[in-house]
Amino acid sequence: MTLRAWDPRVARGATWVWLLELQIGDQWLRFSDAPRDEAPSSVPGAGFVRYDGGLDFSGEVQDAIDPFGDSPEDKRVEVTLDAPPGKSWPALVELGLPLAVGRGVLSLWAEGEADLMIFVDGVVLEAEYAGVGEPAIFSLAEELADDAGLFPPALHRVSDTTWGSAADKALGEPYPYIVGAPGGGVVFTSPAPFVDTVADHLLVAAHAVEATNVVVLNESNGNTATVAVQTKLDGLGVRVSYVDITAAGIGIDVDAAYFVSWGGPNGGGMLKPDGVSLLTGFGDVLRWILSFSRKRIDRGRLAAALPTLNAYRMDTVISADPDARFAPWDWIADHVLPLVPISMRAGPDGAYPAVFRWDAVAADAVAHFHATVAGVDEWSDTVTATRASGVSWSPRDSVANELVLSYAHDPIEGGFLRRRILTGDPLRTLADDDATTNLYCHNSRNSYRDVEGQPLTVALEEDSEILWDPATVAAVLGWWARRYALQARLVKYDVAADVAANVEAGDPVLVTDAEMQWRGKLFLVEVVTWTDTGILSLDLRAVEEPPRDFWQ
Repeated sequence: MTLRAWDPRVARGATWVWLLELQIGDQWLRFSDAPRDEAPSSVPGAGFVRYDGGLDFSGEVQDAIDPFGDSPEDKRVEVTLDAPPGKSWPALVELGLPLAVGRGVLSLWAEGEADLMIFVDGVVLEAEYAGVGEPAIFSLAEELADDAGLFPPALHRVSDTTWGSAADKALGEPYPYIVGAPGGGVVFTSPAPFVDTVADHLLVAAHAVEATNVVVLNESNGNTATVAVQTKLDGLGVRVSYVDITAAGIGIDVDAAYFVSWGGPNGGGMLKPDGVSLLTGFGDVLRWILSFSRKRIDRGRLAAALPTLNAYRMDTVISADPDARFAPWDWIADHVLPLVPISMRAGPDGAYPAVFRWDAVAADAVAHFHATVAGVDEWSDTVTATRASGVSWSPRDSVANELVLSYAHDPIEGGFLRRRILTGDPLRTLADDDATTNLYCHNSRNSYRDVEGQPLTVALEEDSEILWDPATVAAVLGWWARRYALQARLVKYDVAADVAANVEAGDPVLVTDAEMQWRGKLFLVEVVTWTDTGILSLDLRAVEEPPRDFWQ
């Protein structure tokens, strides 16, 4: 059985052992620091197995979350490995076991326990071996962004097979996927390829939709009409949504470009698995698009993050260039991660979104660490942590206190139709109807000064093609203010595994440290560094709350 986190009671007094299982083709090779007749395997159903010696790994593995990251977090370790007894790497490779094609699982085992914790489940990279008696050296990497899955599916495109009477202009066009109601019933946001020149049918979605009607635009003449949405199977049996424009009165032109407006009284696009509700929540969309990924996904942890992510609404058209499909992870990194407080992470059971709790309070903390200096701690009888660094600040060049987010993308005209601004400058709110004063931005602007000693405004301007909902835009800007407005304090503590074995990156924790004048100060864990010494190193980021900290 694999674990997500160790029970501190198990960790107390444990001897920690690294285990490596290497799969090359159908063969499994297993290694530890010394031969072990019985140790648990990460392979389901394998139970206890034998491990050879030869693993030289005294390094460290980091469980990290990047609150500023807009790409998935990867794991990578360097491994030195002796060949099994009586064998050599040259002989094994010539017998058909090329290291370079291997996969590997690096786990940490508390000796004597039936469980282990997987830290890296990835592929062998940069493998190198030499002569008899010499070790192999390679990297074991779990790279979330390296996704072999592609979207949309290869056959979800207009071709002579899927549509025997398609217009030449439409051939090769991928099917559009409609999330939410992009356009709000006003703007034309999704293309409608002319897929049947005999029956005058336009394809509007690669799936069934909520909308019973849509408004269609013939871009060549500017005519529009409300047309009923119908479904049918394409030539390969894919159920799609289409409209018949025979009697729509907008003109039938196989060389024209047609577009669709979603939302308003007509309804939106893709339905949730229940077949009734509209798919709009970031979490539900994330779960859906990850179904096209070839990576391992921790479905349980993904489900646990849904309530937080579904507070954000998505309205967009997901498609691809005819010759450029994309990996789901690339789309997530480009469009989702910059907008929501999550980091995509690799866990023992696969990848999942870890929510970064910018709104955490003391009651949310999973642990309370008490530190000491020179054996004296006037605020605690029990010392459980040692400060391993000074206190620093996050980079000053990451600070921004006027946050501008443009949204409501118009693909025909180009650009964005709306924007929202959070600022610390009260005069900006008087001059711009899109601007609102924000406490964090106000505190930041008054804290930083320009060369003339005046409050300093630092702007951050971003845009998003997946947002139409004003409430979601406000929510994004709200947590951005906490993310960007002030530099956060950073510190590192060393903690025994029997105290912190259950702590993971992203967790809120409390720290009491008399020397630093902290009594139950709230931090978020950015990095947990594991070794086989029984001591964990925790990189912490303070949860800065100017109103609370000022009054204290």
